[in-house]
Amino acid sequence: MTNIVVANSGTSAATVLIQLNGLAIIPNTSIPANGIFTLDIAQVMDAGNTIHVQGSTTTCSYFISGVEVTA
Repeated sequence: MTNIVVANSGTSAATVLIQLNGLAIIPNTSIPANGIFTLDIAQVMDAGNTIHVQGSTTTCSYFISGVEVTA
């Protein structure tokens, strides 16, 4: 995984929680109205690992990017 972008298209502030394998790496961080939060990260994910992104409102959406490497 190389980055996560969370957008808040609402007219009021929201919060986002991001967890990797159940561990909160971004705990309830504020995103302003019509704003974005960007996390640039270099994290190797193995099969079965999980990413959980939860916004405090339905106006939050997210995009996760990365590179898949196969042997």
